[in-house]
Amino acid sequence: MGTVATPNTPQADRAVSMLRELRFEPQATADPKTVRLTTCPFLDAAKRHPEVVCQIHLGIVRGALNQLGADADAASLRAFAEPGACLLGLPDAR
Repeated sequence: MGTVATPNTPQADRAVSMLRELRFEPQATADPKTVRLTTCPFLDAAKRHPEVVCQIHLGIVRGALNQLGADADAASLRAFAEPGACLLGLPDAR
C-alpha cells in the first residue's frame, strides 16, 4: 500500500481515511490539497462509464466532507488524470 496522504484539514484527513477503508489506496502528492487514488473498487465500470461511477465517488467524498463541516463543494475528482491514478482535490484549510 502507498503512503497515505496527509491533507491540510482534519476533515479532509478523515475523508481520505474513509477512502482508504473503501480500498481506493490514497497516496500523498507534493500538494497537500491533492490525493492520488491508485485503486478503484469499481475500475471496470469506471473505465466504461467514468461520468457515472466517478461522480458517485466524488459524491461520497463531498457527503463525508459536508458531514464533517468542511467545504464539500471545493472537492473535485479528475478521473484517470495520471497513468494508474485519479486525482482528488480537497478543500483548503480555513
